[in-house]
Amino acid sequence: MALIQKAFSDIITFSRSSNATRVGPTGLVEYAPHNLLLYSQEFDNAAWTKGANVTVTANAAAAPDGTVTADLVVSSASADSSTNQVFQQVTVASSQTYTTSFWVRTAGANQNITVRQTANGVLVTNTTVAVTSTWQRVSVTFTASTNPGFAIRPDTVSNLNIYIWGAQLAVGPYALDYTPTTSAAVYGPRFDFDPVTLAARGLLVEEQRTNLLTYSEQFDNAAWVKSGTTVTANAAAAPNGTVTADLVTANTSSSFGFLYSNNIASGVFTTSVYAKQGTQRYIQFLSTATTAYWANFDLQDGLAYAGGTTSSVSIVSVGNGWYRCSLSVTDSNSNQPTIGFVTSLNSARAPSTTLTTNCYLWGAQLEAGSFATSYIPTIASTVTRSADVASVNTLSPWFNATEGTLFAEYNNPYPVAADQYVAVLQDASYVANAISIRNYTTAIINQVWAGSVRQVDIVDGTASANATSKTTFAYQLNNSAASSNGGTAVVDTTCTMPTGILTLNIGNRNGNSEFKNGYIRRIAYYPRRLTNAELQALTS
Repeated sequence: MALIQKAFSDIITFSRSSNATRVGPTGLVEYAPHNLLLYSQEFDNAAWTKGANVTVTANAAAAPDGTVTADLVVSSASADSSTNQVFQQVTVASSQTYTTSFWVRTAGANQNITVRQTANGVLVTNTTVAVTSTWQRVSVTFTASTNPGFAIRPDTVSNLNIYIWGAQLAVGPYALDYTPTTSAAVYGPRFDFDPVTLAARGLLVEEQRTNLLTYSEQFDNAAWVKSGTTVTANAAAAPNGTVTADLVTANTSSSFGFLYSNNIASGVFTTSVYAKQGTQRYIQFLSTATTAYWANFDLQDGLAYAGGTTSSVSIVSVGNGWYRCSLSVTDSNSNQPTIGFVTSLNSARAPSTTLTTNCYLWGAQLEAGSFATSYIPTIASTVTRSADVASVNTLSPWFNATEGTLFAEYNNPYPVAADQYVAVLQDASYVANAISIRNYTTAIINQVWAGSVRQVDIVDGTASANATSKTTFAYQLNNSAASSNGGTAVVDTTCTMPTGILTLNIGNRNGNSEFKNGYIRRIAYYPRRLTNAELQALTS
């Protein structure tokens, strides 16, 4: 039987109801591929408003992907007007930078077209594009207050006579990987990369989080209170490649130079920011409500020091001299997250010497939870990133209910005292029947549930923080086993097999809970119980 290669979307069902960032293949922070335009390959659909002089013939030519899905758009007049355009407007709430992109080629002679970008019906940009007989991807970046619109019109010389395909409207300054849509906007999966080495890290799966800070990249905004500091906006290239990083300068001789947000949090929460050394190598996080929580960060050597009763502290290099610094605390007070300046790594709170120092800041975040998740940009209001949900919902014909082996390769960046599921074969609710690989803090746990009774519970290794782990879990009547990271297989000889398995959930349990909050690099399934030696070899 010949091997069949399929795309991620052919096998795995993925959903996330909001935008989300990732580290892209160039090492920059960017939004994951997404598309806000509807029916991106169906310009004949009613979602696209056609002028009175425009006709659209669906599926009239081969598209750039080889399928016959490119549409022919013809206008009976050459005027640059709404009667000769195809147009779509998207309803969004906040001010953003957007990039529109689409593929185009002529259906006859070379011609110029006009690409218009609007906001609430008001013209923002008007770009002329030369179209030839060769497919080209056109992209235009613009800033719209709300409700961006996208239109293609003829110029004043030639009628429209073009093939178009793959229209996309994305948040941000770049044209992203094309994401097709039909009746709803699509927010794609996040395949993440290491910002320093550019190595692929896998599918990023995270729980829902909210950035409680506003104006996360605009420290000059009044939402950030300055004390003994000044802010120079847009002074350097930020981790997303745009010149949006702010230079923050401490200039006080008698007190602590700092800035803080008026947003507050209590309970378990994490503050984070991207920071780069200027003339100052040290910054400090602290609470304005209590002296119990503070941490210092060395932006030259990439070191962090947790002070007081801090729960945890982290500093991670993200390339080009930038670090992401985070402080996680558990506190009953209402705290304002504060970023200050110190003269040495071990200085507690206010330094005693004169400060005339600066550093670059970008991408501040305050979120409920014991670790910092991927960056959630904000402007005038808080923003919630929905959870990443991935699953395989059709197990036939490959799933074997009587015996099999589940393999997972994954990264465990946030070891926490909570269940984080890597892969789960389960029934409709997980309550009665399931076969799973999960982490709890750093423990690797393999379980079988049948008839609501836990049949197998093998703890067979450790998933070290920020390291890749490999686990195989084989199941069979009275003969299950697991091996992780090359360890000797641990066997369980008293187990009943589950029934009613319907779904393979990836990075979550039950489709909506106990998320991995990490990277899934590889999932494999074997419809037989591999030998103990094979289990060990797979994870070595």
